[in-house]
Amino acid sequence: MDKFDYRWCCGVTVGGVLGMTPEQYIKINGYSNKFCGWGGEDDEMNRRIKEGGGFQIFRPGEGYSKFRMISHARDLRNPDNKQRFQLVNTWKARQYQDGLNSLPQNISTVEKQITHTHLYVRPHDCATS
Repeated sequence: MDKFDYRWCCGVTVGGVLGMTPEQYIKINGYSNKFCGWGGEDDEMNRRIKEGGGFQIFRPGEGYSKFRMISHARDLRNPDNKQRFQLVNTWKARQYQDGLNSLPQNISTVEKQITHTHLYVRPHDCATS
């Protein structure tokens, strides 16, 4: 990403662009549903992939692809998740109870594309989670 001069900045994150097979996603139980606000979900996903699923993360070589970050201000309606560190540190105890298998049934539309399936999901209310 241009913001980091196309170098890996954080080491452990899998945020941004991520691809995996449906079988891999099911094995790791997808993303946690406990994260509300900004921060931590990509760090937990990294652990679910590598430690929980036993998968390696492959990053294409330099020059294979580059992403330009859209200039934007911080979204004030998406405050820092003050529990992100606690959640990331307890990922292992929650992995198979919190994720794809506990996702609230709020999918409004499913569009099958040639390369992917696009799900439109109404987000859950963070105040009640």
